[in-house]
Amino acid sequence: MDEEMEVRTGQRPGGSGSCGSKGCWRLSEDVRHPYTLQTDRNRIEVYIPPDSGVSVYAKTHRGKVVSDLPLDIGVQGCTSVARGELNGGGPEVRLLTDRGDIHIIGDVKPQ
Repeated sequence: MDEEMEVRTGQRPGGSGSCGSKGCWRLSEDVRHPYTLQTDRNRIEVYIPPDSGVSVYAKTHRGKVVSDLPLDIGVQGCTSVARGELNGGGPEVRLLTDRGDIHIIGDVKPQ
């Protein structure tokens, strides 16, 4: 599948492997197309495999962005934004919410 995927509240991205709770997604290791995950008044939690080449843009209004990956995170007023390229960049992973936190977590490879 080489097309953009957009997911809004209450949906699960097919083929990305959800991680069991509302607002939680685990991306596949080989991200080949852009993702847009957008919600309102909900938390977004996304797990990104350490070897994925992606460009990340995350923005929340009245929430915070937290990441254990090397992203630039800035806060201006009530808005928090994170952006950066992982492993040289690639398809964009866009995370947007209003009144919710965004957690971007480096997923560990299964042993």
